[in-house]
Amino acid sequence: MMPPLFFSLLGATVLAVTGTVQLGGPDPEDMPRCVLRIEDRAGEALVRSIIEARDPVQGTYEATVTKANKTGAVDASQGGAFSLGRGARLVLGEMLVKGSAAELDATLALRIGRHSVQCPVVVDGVF
Repeated sequence: MMPPLFFSLLGATVLAVTGTVQLGGPDPEDMPRCVLRIEDRAGEALVRSIIEARDPVQGTYEATVTKANKTGAVDASQGGAFSLGRGARLVLGEMLVKGSAAELDATLALRIGRHSVQCPVVVDGVF
């Protein structure tokens, strides 16, 4: 028979390992892919927030676009909740801004549970 102290230490070790696993966060493979895609279009920039999920996912998003030059300034944001099924792709929102993509400072952030994801910005590229 093992002494009671051994079982206490074993229980504490199992608890510590379990706690670490729970706090470690999701595997990056399980997180959705996202991108803030900007397309130049004849004096305007089309900004699209796009998300793609392998597994069902829900959360919130916030997209921001700022621009300041001698002709004026833009400070716009979009956000809200989203829910995607397995293998789904969704355009979360679009903004059309006068000027070119090079003049913009843009971000897209997702919040899924307790986890935040900063999405890459792609200019005239493919997602």
